[in-house]
Amino acid sequence: MALSKQELKRGAVVYAITFALCAIVTVLRYFSSVDIMSPTVFKSKLLADLMGESAAYSLWPISHFVLYLVLGYVAPHWWWLWFCIGVAWELFEYGCGQLVYNLKSNEGTSKLGKEAERMFTPQYGDEWVSGRKSDILFNAGGLIVGVVLSRLCAKN
Repeated sequence: MALSKQELKRGAVVYAITFALCAIVTVLRYFSSVDIMSPTVFKSKLLADLMGESAAYSLWPISHFVLYLVLGYVAPHWWWLWFCIGVAWELFEYGCGQLVYNLKSNEGTSKLGKEAERMFTPQYGDEWVSGRKSDILFNAGGLIVGVVLSRLCAKN
């Protein structure tokens, strides 16, 4: 089970494409105030209760699952790195969400906070960039499916 530099490069390309697509969505959201990824796709009370979140799930967690499925498929030996990056990203999002909330709450920075909130239009209510625990679950699920598919395809 040797770590392949080629797999790492493929994973980096997948991330680069993903970040480019996210940048496009963010710019569109900023100028139109519409988040094409936010409409609720499904609701799960079980998942919401397990994660302590609202029960509405949009295209964003679906995109997490698909991204990590692709990463697990094209670079299965690096699954641990992809998982760590996913957790780090959710922590970063949580910090951004707290920053925006604090800027909006303080009288002297409320204008800046409202501008930041405009950039990060709400995904579910008023918590767009808040780092959701369920995103980590979607990441892990996608990775597992991707790695399994990769191994199944390698056997054939």
